[in-house]
Amino acid sequence: MKKIIPGALDRLAERHVSSLFNLRKINKPCAFELRHIVDTVSAVLDSLSHIGTDKDITHEIIIHLVLSKLDSDSKAK
Repeated sequence: MKKIIPGALDRLAERHVSSLFNLRKINKPCAFELRHIVDTVSAVLDSLSHIGTDKDITHEIIIHLVLSKLDSDSKAK
């Protein structure tokens, strides 16, 4: 079994969560756009479920939300 680089799973989880928050807003009815959102959310949740528990996923979402509200100097600390 390969060794996991410290923090790699955290960075991977952060990327997945970030992709949820970066989904484009649908401004008018569009089956293609809705399918894209559903497929993306399903894939992200599936990937996150392999990384950790529901509690871990919730924790990562909360961290992402809080960090997205901070200025870059505060994030660096």
